[in-house]
Amino acid sequence: MEQQLRRRDKTVLAVLVVLLAAGGMLAAITYFTQRADNAYTAMARGQYKLARRFYEEEVKTGSPLAMNQLANLHYLGLGTESDHKAAAQLYLDASSKGFAAAQLNLGHMFRQGIGVAQDPVRAFGWYGMSNVNGSPWAEQYMRHTAVEFTLTPGQINSVKESWPTLSDLVKAGL
Repeated sequence: MEQQLRRRDKTVLAVLVVLLAAGGMLAAITYFTQRADNAYTAMARGQYKLARRFYEEEVKTGSPLAMNQLANLHYLGLGTESDHKAAAQLYLDASSKGFAAAQLNLGHMFRQGIGVAQDPVRAFGWYGMSNVNGSPWAEQYMRHTAVEFTLTPGQINSVKESWPTLSDLVKAGL
């Protein structure tokens, strides 16, 4: 009798485990297949095409955050074809509004020569502007760029002379 109870307990436990697993899977399927109502939810659910459409609408309002996020999608090819030139232009547009994250991203593009001509001096300039606008990582990238590309003190000073303000750096374009 004791063995029958143990067997029945194990059976009940196994059924409960299967039901819980099925319920979890159903919840996950429901979550990831529902249409998101904003870009952030769409991104979290991996609905990148939908997120892109939300960001495109927000970009029309002049949102630098939306410009940066849409640029990220273009850069990574999520929800759209990978387009580094479009990403660079969107980063530049967001950067012109003083958005530090976009300035940092544009610095990365110039540093690596992705979507723009490789230019470590301009990368250094964008990292510097990002630093001015509060990026906690910009100073580190400035140091890395100066060392990696062996920027001379003259090159570093030329950044300050050529692009003393954000508008000067933006006017330099891509």
